[in-house]
Amino acid sequence: MPSMIPLDNSLGAIFIGIMISTAQVLIYGVTCLQAYNYFIHHCSTDRWFLKLFVGILLAPDYFLQSGILIFALLGICYYGYTVTNFGDYEFLAKPYW
Repeated sequence: MPSMIPLDNSLGAIFIGIMISTAQVLIYGVTCLQAYNYFIHHCSTDRWFLKLFVGILLAPDYFLQSGILIFALLGICYYGYTVTNFGDYEFLAKPYW
């Protein structure tokens, strides 16, 4: 039987990446909800430059948001390590992709 490989550096790092990307997606959802509430309920009395400022603040989140894709790819990788190749310590010693 092969010697046990510590899994902190491989599976632990992937798990932390999944948790961070999940938090990033949740924060993006809160940002979208706040912008939606602003434009639906509160922007009728504001000037155009304030509306533009809120839109400019939302635009980088919209265009740079790749957290959902990262979350999916990390999930596939984690599934490959923990489910598909469960107990195969030789497989854990090499990169998945």
